[in-house]
Amino acid sequence: MVLKHNFKMKCVDMTGKKIYNYLIDYNFAGGKNMDQPKKIRIEIAGSNYTVMTTEQEGYVRDLAAEISGDIAALNEKNPSLSMNDALVLCAIAYLDEYKKESSNSDHIRSQLKEYIGDTAKARMEVDEANRKVLDYVLYGGTKSEAPAKKKRGRPRKNATPEADKEAA
Repeated sequence: MVLKHNFKMKCVDMTGKKIYNYLIDYNFAGGKNMDQPKKIRIEIAGSNYTVMTTEQEGYVRDLAAEISGDIAALNEKNPSLSMNDALVLCAIAYLDEYKKESSNSDHIRSQLKEYIGDTAKARMEVDEANRKVLDYVLYGGTKSEAPAKKKRGRPRKNATPEADKEAA
């Protein structure tokens, strides 16, 4: 069973002015209770924000601290940089990192698929080698080289080599 759930993420600045609403869709498979969205107050570069999310509070606070640190590092290098410019540069850096990591994970997925294919092929070769060994042990060679089975039945009358030649 898959449940689809929507919730809004609302950010406000320290004056209470709404900065943006963001509708988030996510699917939940299972039947367990979903975490209810909760409001978390964070501070980024001296501005306070309220974020409504289902993520753990510590995780959201760590994200805010990382963003604040990145903005501070940019402002140290270029003190005349405005807050908006610093935020845009951080957004570009984060998007760049995301795209590179996404590409890297796609590459790793394709490598794993190749390795799984190689493993399956090697497993088939091992199984074939095991069959050949078993045939050798059971039949003294490969199955195709195994001696033909003798016919069973009643012995023929006058079964002599001369009678066999005459019958042929």
